[in-house]
Amino acid sequence: MDTLDLFQRLGVALAIGLLIGLERGWQDRKGSPGSRTAGTGPSR
Repeated sequence: MDTLDLFQRLGVALAIGLLIGLERGWQDRKGSPGSRTAGTGPSR
């Protein structure tokens, strides 16, 4: 595996992750205020 192939695979993986993250954020925008997709949630 050469360097170019490695960077191409990294770019594809990042693009897929970005698309999944945007889709989740788009779907969760209808959620209740203060809710999170990931993390610990609102502090109390």
